[in-house]
Amino acid sequence: AEEYMIQKRADVLSAELSQVGITHTAVGEALMEHWGLPQLLIDCARNHHEVVHDGPNREATHLIYLANCLSSYVPPLDEQETQNILDDIENWNMGYATLEQVAYACQHADDMVFEVMESLGMIALEISSD
Repeated sequence: AEEYMIQKRADVLSAELSQVGITHTAVGEALMEHWGLPQLLIDCARNHHEVVHDGPNREATHLIYLANCLSSYVPPLDEQETQNILDDIENWNMGYATLEQVAYACQHADDMVFEVMESLGMIALEISSD
């Protein structure tokens, strides 16, 4: 399964290059630089398919790589399911996140995203008494 994941990532980038002439990572990097976003975000976006990134912001970049890989799966229900998924992800355990942290993040991701969106004013609930 690990080889499939690696090939799938390579296929997406190759298809983008052959069909459009540029990858989504390069487009994201260029847009983020144009908008003046922090280098941390640019590095993470540019390298989110890299199994190993030894450049600046490597810890954050690796966590985004891991999140990107995990996004291909149905969220695991417990640590054992999380471990089974992580076994398929190359270099998941580079020391930046523990199994327990990954399991917690997977189980609470929807709530965390909602909280961030709400804090940014992206969600407005209107309750009508009609």
